[in-house]
Amino acid sequence: MTSGEFRLLYIIDSLVPAGAERSLLELSPELQRLGVGLHVAHLLDRPGLQAELAGTGAEVICLAGPGGRRGALARVRRCIRQVRPQLVHTTLFEADVAGRVGAALERVPVVSSVVSDLYGPAHTGNPELVGWKVRATQVVNATTIRLTRRVHAVSDTAAMAVRSRLRYPAARIDVIHRGRDPAVLGRRTGDRRNRARAALGVGVDDPVVLAVARHERAKGLDVLVDAAGDLTRGRPGLTVLVAGRSGRATADLHRSIAAGGLGESVRLLGERADVAELMCAADAVAVPSRSEGFPGVVVEALALEAPLVVSDIAQVREAAIGGSAIFVSPGSSSALAAGLSAVLADPASARMRARLGRTHFEQALTTARIGTEMLAFYHRALGWDEDGREPRPHRSTA
Repeated sequence: MTSGEFRLLYIIDSLVPAGAERSLLELSPELQRLGVGLHVAHLLDRPGLQAELAGTGAEVICLAGPGGRRGALARVRRCIRQVRPQLVHTTLFEADVAGRVGAALERVPVVSSVVSDLYGPAHTGNPELVGWKVRATQVVNATTIRLTRRVHAVSDTAAMAVRSRLRYPAARIDVIHRGRDPAVLGRRTGDRRNRARAALGVGVDDPVVLAVARHERAKGLDVLVDAAGDLTRGRPGLTVLVAGRSGRATADLHRSIAAGGLGESVRLLGERADVAELMCAADAVAVPSRSEGFPGVVVEALALEAPLVVSDIAQVREAAIGGSAIFVSPGSSSALAAGLSAVLADPASARMRARLGRTHFEQALTTARIGTEMLAFYHRALGWDEDGREPRPHRSTA
């Protein structure tokens, strides 16, 4: 198969550096290596991963413009006519609506990715969201998802949400996790650790805890800040680093850090392009999320053998298999502090868990594996065989 034989139009809300967008960036080279001509259209013109994605060889198309959803639908339809894809793939709500409807009107097969636990308790109970808007989007999502050939869910939890809350047939859902490229991430070494710590101004022997997440309630960074108060007692030099872009929880995080007198210990680094280096510098990586889709930060930590302390929620447990991390109750700062303390107090056991995590990553979560699974998903949606060939019409010999 050549890129000219299979054109995929991937439509997404924007290319801001968040989970779904970064996963697309990671997968782009592998899909193209497998013969997919990748065209990525984003509906909103926000700064992000455009240049990096174009650098992988994908065509990046901005569909921003006036007219609200009606205008977006018209631009999606024009894009489909220009690209002439065999398949349209949509991700995130606005892209799902415009992409599904546009593809149906242009008579092009369409698939969608579901990247979170849609309309579950963590979603409907989030005080940052407006209840009636959540219910309205659920109705729209449940209606337009009927236009898809198949659905890609990033976790079993996401698949369950599609089945039960969007009433989508289970037989047309494929669970395919997110992956990372081991060659891009590299390996954890003592020299790499020391260089990363020097760049951060952290001592070689000082304990370091890292979290990588945008500043939103779902990510549980408030729990980590609360836990930091317990962690810093009796641990001079301990540093808690938080890498991730600002969000609706940023102001509250700053207030909590100031109120706890943690300004010397907790550092909000903002958005970083060197997350792999930060992980190599860290003694522990905390993932205190209240909800997730399929956490890319866990996959990266497994790949880099960074000891993990994670929320015991289904989506995280899918990524960090039993034995590869310490699991703690979500929302509990005392449990998180205890888990992180255990890692810092027993680095030998932490290294054993990290080695198990690396093995799991190599077996199940590399981009090579995920790319192959995604290509097979596309073939199933199109009714093609395993070699990517369209079935030939049956000819009677009578």
